[in-house]
Amino acid sequence: MAKNQTSKGVTVAKSNPIETSIPVAIVPAPIPAPTTFGELWERLDARLTAIEKSLEGRTTTRTGKGLVSTRSMTEADAIRVMIGDLETKAIKECAKELGLSYGQIYSARGGYTFKTQYAEKMEKAKAAKK
Repeated sequence: MAKNQTSKGVTVAKSNPIETSIPVAIVPAPIPAPTTFGELWERLDARLTAIEKSLEGRTTTRTGKGLVSTRSMTEADAIRVMIGDLETKAIKECAKELGLSYGQIYSARGGYTFKTQYAEKMEKAKAAKK
């Protein structure tokens, strides 16, 4: 055993000295590193293409959860959904026609997003009651 070590007045027994006799094997990289910018660019492009192929088809459908939005909802979409030609249609139909998710349509119709268009919808509903 080695000598005792002290730290701030506390004596601690040194129990496991570091063994340096164990060889460490360095595993070489499976693919050699690129040596030129051209090689690097080719590898990055190939990797990006592989990632894009693996993601194809994921932007339009999800199993069991409805449509996935292919774009952001605009004010024109909100007007159509709340007071326009899609006002009477179901959320599902609106989402399919506009390429939006059910949540985007629901949020707009509930007044969580596009508050000015929602206020117009409420004014229109009040005027219709009178």
